[in-house]
Parts: sequence; C-alpha cells; structure tokens
Amino acid sequence: MPDKDENEKKSKKSKSAKKAKKAEKLENAAKMAAAEGSDGAEREVGGKSADPVLYADRFREIEAQLKFSADSRLAEWELNVQQAQALGYIHTFQADGIIQNDLAKQFGRTGASISSMLQGLEKKGFVRRVIPEGNERQKKVYVTEKAEPLIPEINFIFAELEKRITAGLTSKERDLLDTLLEKVKSNL
Repeated sequence: MPDKDENEKKSKKSKSAKKAKKAEKLENAAKMAAAEGSDGAEREVGGKSADPVLYADRFREIEAQLKFSADSRLAEWELNVQQAQALGYIHTFQADGIIQNDLAKQFGRTGASISSMLQGLEKKGFVRRVIPEGNERQKKVYVTEKAEPLIPEINFIFAELEKRITAGLTSKERDLLDTLLEKVKSNL
C-alpha cells in the first residue's frame, strides 16, 4: 500500500501535468487565432479569394492572445483571468463585502456562473462567503488572508498587459483607440 508521501507526489505530478496540458491548449488556441487571417489580407478558401479579415476576427485574435498571456502568468496560483479579475474586484469592496449579484452585473455573467466561479475560489481558499445577520438571502463575498498577497501580483500582471496593449502608441493614438473602442462597444 503506497504511503502518504507517495500519494502526495502522485497528486502533485497529476496537477502539474494538468497545468501543462491546459497551458499547451491555451498556447495552441492563441496560435490558431493569430494564424487565422492575422495579416489583414484576403484569405484564400479552396484557391479562391475570400472575404477580407473581419474586425471580429481581430478582436478574437487579440482576446485569445491576451487570455493566453494572462492565464499562463496566473497558472502558478491555479487561477484564470476571470477568477483573478473577480478577486481584484472583490478586494476593492473588502471593507463592506460585495454580493454575488453585483459581481454578475460587473462581469456580465449569470448568477449561476458567478456562483460556480466563487465555489472554485472558495475551494482554493481565496474567498469566503458570509451570510449577514438579518439578510440570509444575500451572501457577502470577501477575499481571504491567503488571497491578500496575490492582489498586488494580479494587479501587476494586468497593468503589464495594459502596457503591452498600447506599446508603441503615442498618447494621441491611445486616446483615439479608446474613443474608437467605445464607439464599437456602443454599436453592439
């Protein structure tokens, strides 16, 4: 019968293998997204010229590359982008706590998906949910002591991504990009 140390080693190896496999999948997805029409030229389908690359393709490519970059940096804590963003947002309201419904509104997700994400963060020991006296229907969410030291690291990762997004752009170009993206967003 294997001893406790052997079981722990196997469990760590299994987790490590899962992380590596997930990172590989993310990298492949980012490469595929980048390869699909990333040069802005017309694509060829069956030897014939197809539609030019669509703006939606560009957004998808950018999103895939950003997600891969952030997820690979957050993997050491077994977090993904959405979980890290949620932790940062919850931390912003740490003094009073925040309710799940507010998280769902902030991130444009359903209550069920937020609940599922919070369950995962709870299992990892990063958040705790507290039922306030006199209001059993609305649990307040807080980051734990275990998550506190991660918040500056998470903020740094996202700040670094922001710098990479606008690297090489002048101040005027950044302002224009922001204006144009707001217009695009309002069209949807």
